[in-house]
Amino acid sequence: GLDKIYAAVNFFPIQSQTRQDEIDDAFSFHYLDWGIYLNELGDYAKAVDKFEYLLSHYPEADEAETAYEAAAQAYVDWAVQASGEEDYVQAASNLDIVLHTYDKSIAVAEAEQMLPVTYLNSAMQLVTQSHYLLAMERLETAKELGLSSVQEQEADDEYQNAIQLLARDDGEDGKIVMNEALEQSCTGTIPRQ
Repeated sequence: GLDKIYAAVNFFPIQSQTRQDEIDDAFSFHYLDWGIYLNELGDYAKAVDKFEYLLSHYPEADEAETAYEAAAQAYVDWAVQASGEEDYVQAASNLDIVLHTYDKSIAVAEAEQMLPVTYLNSAMQLVTQSHYLLAMERLETAKELGLSSVQEQEADDEYQNAIQLLARDDGEDGKIVMNEALEQSCTGTIPRQ
């Protein structure tokens, strides 16, 4: 692996300079292969790290295009894994990376399909944790990103549920809403729509 390549470079520094292209090819091939192996193990964070190392250090390598697609798919797979563990923040973050960093990848279609549902699931989880305001924001985002008609109805129902729970909330979210209402009534301003 890498140890042999590093040893050869360090042991034969002059010869390695004349064969730099071959050494770079060996490194890029190794990082791609390493990333694929980690991805197959389901260690998506480490797999992405290897693919992105290849892309940043060897952008002109023959393996760069494959690493680009593999990184994008690894982020999608990691999002699926995170969603299964109900870590919707991580899942949404991974899907956003695909949409913004790997926007030319074929994995974009899958990320676009998954992101609204991830936001919907995140919002539902936030309601159970009494984070009503953030849940309502996520529900709006999910709808903006595009949900099926059934999912949109589910989002609307959950939004109404969050409003009702927020009205009775004496926690942080309820205090924020009550303070805003008090301020608006004292200043005579119209509530935000």
